[in-house]
Amino acid sequence: MIRNTEALDYMFIRTFGEDNIDTNTEFPLIALDFLKHIYPDIEQFAEQIYAEDRMDNWALDKGFQYKILNIMLSAGRHGNAYAIEMLNRLYKVYYKKEYNQLKRFRTISADELFSFENGEELFATTAARILTICPFMGIEVLPDCECVIPDVEEALNDTTFEFRIDPESFSFDQDLFKEAGEEARDLIKRQQKKNVDFYWRDNISKFKEEVFRYHSMRRDFDWICAKEIGSIERRITVTIALLKKRFRNRSFSDEEIMFYNAIYDLISFFTDQFGFFDEVMDMALGRTEKFTYEKEHCRYLPDKQKVAVSASYASEKIKQAGQGRNTGAFNDKPEEKGKKVVYAEDEEKYLREISDLKAALRLKQQNLEELKLRYLEAKETLRQNKLDEESWSADREELARLREYVYSITEEDIVPENISTAEMEAALRDKKIIIVGGHGNWVGYLKERFPDWTYIKPSISNTLPENLAANAEYLFFFTDTLSHGSFNKYMSVVRKHGVPYSYLHGTNIEQTINSVYKEVYKK
Repeated sequence: MIRNTEALDYMFIRTFGEDNIDTNTEFPLIALDFLKHIYPDIEQFAEQIYAEDRMDNWALDKGFQYKILNIMLSAGRHGNAYAIEMLNRLYKVYYKKEYNQLKRFRTISADELFSFENGEELFATTAARILTICPFMGIEVLPDCECVIPDVEEALNDTTFEFRIDPESFSFDQDLFKEAGEEARDLIKRQQKKNVDFYWRDNISKFKEEVFRYHSMRRDFDWICAKEIGSIERRITVTIALLKKRFRNRSFSDEEIMFYNAIYDLISFFTDQFGFFDEVMDMALGRTEKFTYEKEHCRYLPDKQKVAVSASYASEKIKQAGQGRNTGAFNDKPEEKGKKVVYAEDEEKYLREISDLKAALRLKQQNLEELKLRYLEAKETLRQNKLDEESWSADREELARLREYVYSITEEDIVPENISTAEMEAALRDKKIIIVGGHGNWVGYLKERFPDWTYIKPSISNTLPENLAANAEYLFFFTDTLSHGSFNKYMSVVRKHGVPYSYLHGTNIEQTINSVYKEVYKK
């Protein structure tokens, strides 16, 4: 038997099922099944915390998983039969190969433990898992297995693995915080002269609201959730102090400080919510050593609830009252015999009816969540269809333009130009025109006559630079040397910037100049 299992316990909680259990879909079912069976005794199990599980140090799903595993391990070591069976079952499901190998053991030595090293994961995590689960499988752990504890401790203290999180807390230097406070008060005075509303700052506040709305949340979600916003002076003081601590030799404008203060407010709101949710979860899970005061001063007294009227009976009375009949639904009293209340119905029947109603309510809630999900899916489909419609409209416009071009090259010289090539060349020379594609010699001849035009080789650049597209007056695709894939990439930028475009075909320079002139100067 190993005497000091602290490091093993921490590693077990932190890594059990890390790569195998889906925290979004599988673990909630595991937690529900576990809590349903052991909740009456949860307070005595929840007192022991083997590994830090605060949700404001982990993602919410991970923090919840660590809390449940802490209670499960504690319950198993308290001898709770369901917890022991569940630990064995989880081990068998999520580490089946290792379980089948281990179940043949009656004792396990250090040499036998090292035989489980597989190179697929850090051995410290394998060892912690096996040594923790062995007692629940009835396998005796021999004392020489303690030799792996230094390896486990080393892994826990290695910050590259992040098995253990110990966030650094700090307090501001008194002079620095005083200096920041003076600057904050000066900033507030300056902004008040400009009639700035600190609680609804123009662009910053509007952008924040749009982000919440984008995620289908209330636009003031942070304000209704934050428990302790604090005064604007203190928040700006902390913002300035943080900036001074991190960027000691840099100065910031009022606008920059207000921008960083908005970031500070939002981050503080989320950390506050994580911490608050962690406290609520710990209270619900029976962490009595944390919430003794709250329980002693709570006006609601647990275990004092009495069932006086069956749920179906009360529902019928309320329904009748809603229909306008005077049934005395809220005046009916059970018969009394002395001071003891005698109920006409069987108490067990009431509890069954309440359980059935709760199950029906859960089903309705599930249906509601499913409807919400379908609504969001339909909303997203509608948005995508709108985007597709816009894309199809652009494609139709592009197809019409391509048809017009094809018609023009099949009906060459039907309408002769009354302007010479030299005049066309002079009129086009200063235009900001982009040519995409084209044979090397053809491009060379064009460059001699129009050196200020931009020429792009699709083989070198597979898209159109944004700065060129923003300033272009016209763009021409040389269709003979342009692939369909490249064409689509260029078209996305062309459409974005609204650049007029057309097509060129053939290698006759005079005809090219004629085509460009007609397109650029067409009425």
